[in-house]
This record gives sequence, structure tokens and C-alpha cells, in this order.
Amino acid sequence: NNDVLSDAWSRQAAEATELALTKCRVKEYVLLCVEDSADWNVDSVARRLCRAADPSARRTVIVNTKLDTKLMQFSRKQDIWDFLTASSLKKASRRAFLAGPFYTSVPSGRVITAWSASSVVAKEEKNIMDDDSMDDDEFDGYDFNTDAEYRSAVERASRADVSLIASRLGREKMRAVEERLGVAALRNFLESYVDEAYRSNVARVLPALEAERLRASEALQATQIELEQLSPRRLRRTADTVADDFCKALASAVAGAVSAPPEAYGENLADERVSAGAFLTLRDDDDDENLSMKKEQRRNNKATKHLAGGFRL
Repeated sequence: NNDVLSDAWSRQAAEATELALTKCRVKEYVLLCVEDSADWNVDSVARRLCRAADPSARRTVIVNTKLDTKLMQFSRKQDIWDFLTASSLKKASRRAFLAGPFYTSVPSGRVITAWSASSVVAKEEKNIMDDDSMDDDEFDGYDFNTDAEYRSAVERASRADVSLIASRLGREKMRAVEERLGVAALRNFLESYVDEAYRSNVARVLPALEAERLRASEALQATQIELEQLSPRRLRRTADTVADDFCKALASAVAGAVSAPPEAYGENLADERVSAGAFLTLRDDDDDENLSMKKEQRRNNKATKHLAGGFRL
């Protein structure tokens, strides 16, 4: 059973990985390679996935999270500088990333929603807020009443990181990495990149939009013509014409008409001999073939005469 479960989990993990790679291989997408490693020499899972989806790394942006906790792990200034400049990452990858690495810090918290608030109230009523009874997935952060409060907390965390780096490295070195510190720096880069990509594609998109507008205008005009033809007066006139034609055809079918066109029912001497079963000496194969064709035509004419019954529309 364990082997079966292991195979099932492996298969599902492979399917999930392939699904993620399929989405990441779209050339118009920008890949955010988010990792929390403090050592750039360690090849993270996120970096491997981005490398599989974007071998050239031209769409990959490196983002390193939890900067506030990593700064406490370095005791020397040189270690902080090497981490922020990511020199080992650039040497190991040998590829020019789209941008990065950016360094971010976000508060451990969430914005209270109607669902989370009702859940907290229910837990308080059941008295399960003690440490001994908390589940493994129990939230252990701060609650923010609004999105604005959470954004303010993110800005405070970024300012604290900048202040700490400036105190450890000095203002001169801090300026070299300041443009890659904080969520705001990452957002500004992405917004400017998307804006530039949009402007560069305008020349290619406008002709397609103009052609689509012309097709839509033609379709709208054709629809308007069809709607005009569906007016009550035009429909009534068309219905009267169809009804008159049907009545004339019905009257002609009921009255009938006796007619025997010579080309359908007439016979010449050769046809009479064929019908009577006269045996003729054939000179060659062409005469034999003509005789067979005449017999077949004669039979078809008789069948048509019986079916018609003397009436013709």
C-alpha cells in the first residue's frame, strides 16, 4: 500500500510540475523566482523550475524574501555585501537575468476577512485558543483590519531593512543596492517593464485591432440589413408569395395533365423490334452495345410511365 501511495504521489507531483512549466513557458510571461535561501551557491527548487521554463533567463526576475531575518544571520559586513550583490549567483548561473535579485520583507500577518473573523469568533466560543489545543496550521501572526494597514506594515518593514543595511554597510555601499530593496522597488520595476513592453508592441497591435474593427463593422452592417429585411411588411409580402406559389402547384397536381411526349413514350422501328424480341444479326460489338442501351432505355421509359400514372405537375 505504501508503494502504491508513493507512486500515486510521485505521479501527481510530476503532473503538477508539468502544469506549472506549461504556464511558465509562455513567452509573454515574466517569471518571479521567489526563494528564501541565504546562500546563493545553493541551487533552489524555484531556480531549477525557472531554468527549465526559461533557459535563457531573459524572462526571470530573482526575488529573495525574508530579508529582515537573513540580515541577523550575517556577522561580517563582507558577508552582507556578498549576499546583496549576489556575485556568486551571477558566476554560477552564467546567464543575464531580466532583473534582480530583489530583496523583500513582509510582516507575518494577514488582513481579517469576514470568513476569518467568523472563524476566530467560533473558536473563542469553543475555548480552543489555548496553546495546547492549537493545530499545526493555526495562524501565528498579526491581524490587520484593512489592506491599507497591511501596506503600511510592508512599507515600515522596507524602511527598517534599509536603515539596518545602511548602519551595517554605510551609506555609500547601501546606495548601490538600494534600488533593489523592498516590495516597492520590485513593483516599480515590474510596472515600468510592462509599460515598456506594451508601448513596444503598440505598432504591432494597432494594425490587428484596425482589421478587427473593420470586420466587426462589416458584420454589424450585414446584421442591420438582415434586421431590416425582417420587417412585418416584407415578411407578409414574402409569405403571400410563397402561399400563392404553393396553391398554384397544389391545384395543378390535383387537376393533373395527360401527356405522352414522344421522346419518353414513342417508339421507332428498331425499338419495336427490340420490344418484340426480334433477333438481328449484329455486325460488330458496337451494334451489340447500342442494342443493350436501347433495351435499358425502353425499360426505364415503361417504369416512368407506370409511376407517373398519366399525371404531371
